[in-house]
Amino acid sequence: MRKPAAEKNATDACGEALRDLLLIAASPDNLDAFLRRTMAILCRPDALGPGTGLAAVLRPGNDRPLFTTAVNFTQAEQRRFSALVQAGLKLPKGLLSAPIQDGAAKGRLLARAAKPAACSAQLLEIAARTISGRLAQESREKQLTRERDIADAVTHLEELFLAFPAISVEEISRAVLDEARRLTGSGFGFAGYIDPATGWLRVPTLTDKVWGKRRLKAGETVFREFKGLWGWVLKKRKPLLSNSAAADPRAGSLPGGHIRVDRFAAAPAISGKELIGILALANPPEDYPPAALDAVKKLARVYALMLRHKLAERQQQADYAKYKAILDTSSDVIYNMNVKGELVYVSRAAEIYGYAPGEIVGRHFSEFIHPADRERVKKAFLAAVKAGRNLLPVLAYRLLNKDGTYSSVEQKNSLVPRPGAAPVITGVVRDITAYRNTEQQLAESEAKYRTIFEKANAAIFIADAVTGTILDVNKDAEKLTGRTREELIGLDRLKLHPPAAAAHYKKQFREHTLRNAVNLEEAEILRKDGALAQVQISASRLTLDGREVIQGIFHDISARRQAERLLQDIVDKNPMSIQIVDTNGFTLKVNSAHTRLFGAVPPPGLSIFDDPQLKQQGFEELFARVKKGEVAHFPDSYYNAHDVSPAFPDVPVWVRTIIFPLTDNAGKPERFVLMHENITERKQIETWLLKSEERYRLLFDNMINPSFIFGMDGKIMAVNKAACKVYGYTKGEFSQMTAADIEIPEEATNIARSVAQLLRTSHLRFETRHRLKDGSVITVSAASQALDWEGRPATLTTCRDITGQKQVEAALRDSEETLRTIFETAKDAIFIKDLTGRYLKFNKAFADMSLLKPEAAVGRTDVEIFPAEAAGEAMRNDREVIRTGKTVTLVHERVLPSGRYYLNTVKTPLRDAAGKIVGVLGVTHDITGIKKMESELAAARASEALSNVARPMAHDFNNALAAINGYATMIDDELTEANPLKREISQIIKAVTRAAELTSKLQDFARNPKLGEQGTGKEER
Repeated sequence: MRKPAAEKNATDACGEALRDLLLIAASPDNLDAFLRRTMAILCRPDALGPGTGLAAVLRPGNDRPLFTTAVNFTQAEQRRFSALVQAGLKLPKGLLSAPIQDGAAKGRLLARAAKPAACSAQLLEIAARTISGRLAQESREKQLTRERDIADAVTHLEELFLAFPAISVEEISRAVLDEARRLTGSGFGFAGYIDPATGWLRVPTLTDKVWGKRRLKAGETVFREFKGLWGWVLKKRKPLLSNSAAADPRAGSLPGGHIRVDRFAAAPAISGKELIGILALANPPEDYPPAALDAVKKLARVYALMLRHKLAERQQQADYAKYKAILDTSSDVIYNMNVKGELVYVSRAAEIYGYAPGEIVGRHFSEFIHPADRERVKKAFLAAVKAGRNLLPVLAYRLLNKDGTYSSVEQKNSLVPRPGAAPVITGVVRDITAYRNTEQQLAESEAKYRTIFEKANAAIFIADAVTGTILDVNKDAEKLTGRTREELIGLDRLKLHPPAAAAHYKKQFREHTLRNAVNLEEAEILRKDGALAQVQISASRLTLDGREVIQGIFHDISARRQAERLLQDIVDKNPMSIQIVDTNGFTLKVNSAHTRLFGAVPPPGLSIFDDPQLKQQGFEELFARVKKGEVAHFPDSYYNAHDVSPAFPDVPVWVRTIIFPLTDNAGKPERFVLMHENITERKQIETWLLKSEERYRLLFDNMINPSFIFGMDGKIMAVNKAACKVYGYTKGEFSQMTAADIEIPEEATNIARSVAQLLRTSHLRFETRHRLKDGSVITVSAASQALDWEGRPATLTTCRDITGQKQVEAALRDSEETLRTIFETAKDAIFIKDLTGRYLKFNKAFADMSLLKPEAAVGRTDVEIFPAEAAGEAMRNDREVIRTGKTVTLVHERVLPSGRYYLNTVKTPLRDAAGKIVGVLGVTHDITGIKKMESELAAARASEALSNVARPMAHDFNNALAAINGYATMIDDELTEANPLKREISQIIKAVTRAAELTSKLQDFARNPKLGEQGTGKEER
């Protein structure tokens, strides 16, 4: 019957162990303490028994590496069990096993029971569940902490981006990289963006030590090719995490001087489907957990959004600059006006007509139209506005220039509707004055052509370009051929030449019809009487009354053949441009130098005597003298063959020309020779020098600061307006003065030395003091430059009055010295950070407390200086100050390189002159001594309270011991030595004596308690 009782006792005992396991499941212990307590319960006599071997093994998963903890198992057994659990293999016999699971990570709780019981499996299963629950709870807490940290980092970046719209891409990249390094513990990294124009990766921020001892140049680092692990991330547009980066086949070789990359994590910054940039990190102290890649991906998404906005903003600014440049450089006036006809915008091209845009905006458009055109344009405008349509496709009228003249313009308009608002009329005004002038010149040219045709000293034939039938001839054609006009009109052009050469002249005529240019060729003309005449033909293709014709100008060259041969070598081989014209000014021959100079051969129908360009320059009088047989030297003149005919190249030149006649035997001019010297380059230089001198004098006279031109003897050669205004003298008075007259006597002795130095160096900067006309003295900063002035060596000296600046600088130096002394000698640690958390400045107290050197800390963040927990708290406090704009006071304990401190820190926003927050100012006061005094005072008060309680308690306890001791002694005296109680009573007396000794010590302690001391007498903190 005792067996059921024993089983009942065992079940009750297991029940106590089960209850204890359930109770510790909710304990606040950390994981190690929790596992020790769990295994201690399982090893109790009422559970699996003392000496039970226990091991908890969890395979890697989520953020957790291989997890193993054990008791009463050897190291070899632990390694064996870990390998079996990881591989999912069968466990040895005799081991109890229960599953443990933490998310995706699975494991086993193993037991080798010293005293197996019926409830052993149940106890082990409950323990495994309890451990699984605690692991899951810890995983959730870690995940929540991680998500909170990521959310804080994202919030910080968003607040920074929204609070400072002008933040640069470099500052954004630096902030993202700092947050990513803080969250992942990475030692190195970079953040960069893809240049939309080139597709290259631009990295505005890169950790300093990525190249070891090698320092990168300031500014962005540009990668044109995507290589290695980060290149794979960009090409594949996928995130990547590798804890064996050096062995990864995608890594490739690193450039010389680059640090070794052992661990790597990166994510592409993608917005929509567009690749914007990348965030890459490397080399944390331990392997990256999978969750680290999640943090990098989320920060990369935020980075992509901010980059997309900043790059779009940058592109928009560039587009606006291009649009504005187009408007500013357009030769057409671009404008906007409202439906009332009032101009609301005008481009800079209005300056062509003499107006500044500001003079036109706000005025009615009709004010600038010729009175004769005004009503017509206004009616067209009102009709278009009323009908809600565009104006006429092209509206021509005369525009009023500011100088009172008018320009012919044509205007194109568009009516731009706006929902909920009145439409806007936008348009373009183009100057067609030159076009109108060209039309007029064309009419005049046609009249001149008819005159030239009839009175030309050459035979002119006009033939149909298709059939070759002669359509018209002049009087000289009748003389040349011996036929009348009636005989020639209707005749085939080939009949003018010898029949034996018909094929040659047929081909020649066909070439005339195909080439749209002037042709100068020689030919033979068969006269009516059978004689042959040598002629030179100038043929060109024309359109007359809508009909394509060939105009041929035939010059009888028989008499001049010999003379031309004599002159041919002289003309052709002469490097100077030579042009030979007949007595009417029509070109007979030009050499290659002439063609190179003007870019074209003069047309046969153009006489130099009728050339409009030459007439405009007033050469008609010279032409009259030339026709009389005189040699004429033309003044420097400008010429552009393109102005004669748009078919000729646009080659403007300046020439110096001499014209002399070639006379016949009677001394009468029969031809004229023009020799042209190209002086274009010299003219350009002269023009540039003239404009440069004018600009220089204008600039000199309008300079803001007083300026002097001194001769080498110190005489004042010229002064500007500012010098007269500041010094009080007129320009006439200055012209009678020298440099010594404006220098004070103490400074005048340095003039000769300054001039000597200026002659050696060509320029000189110095400070001196000048006396004004009213007797007052000013301090000036002078800059002298050697130059030539009106053909003489001189110096240009510009003086800037710095009297007030010197006074301010002196006061500023005193103020700065005082502030610097206070800053550096203050006992409290003082520091200044920028908006991204970088240290800009700190004093000696801060450096001593942190054991830092300025060159090692200035420009770095808390993440790069302090442990992650302390750095994270400091950065959160900084963000709070920047976000709220309020001062924050903190009391906290810190372990710094110089020791453990209790610190009172005050952080306040640092503002610029405009009140904008530009950083954080912090002052830290060491309150360690105060904290120690508070602890000692609390201990003293506790000792006094303990003494007040312990003294009466010790006294009462001593009285009770005295009574026990008395009764025990009396009993002992009455017992014989053989009595078995004699031994027991003696033990009581010994115990009472020992208690009395302890009570005596308690009384001594109560009289003079010393908390915090141990038997050694040394105080422990």
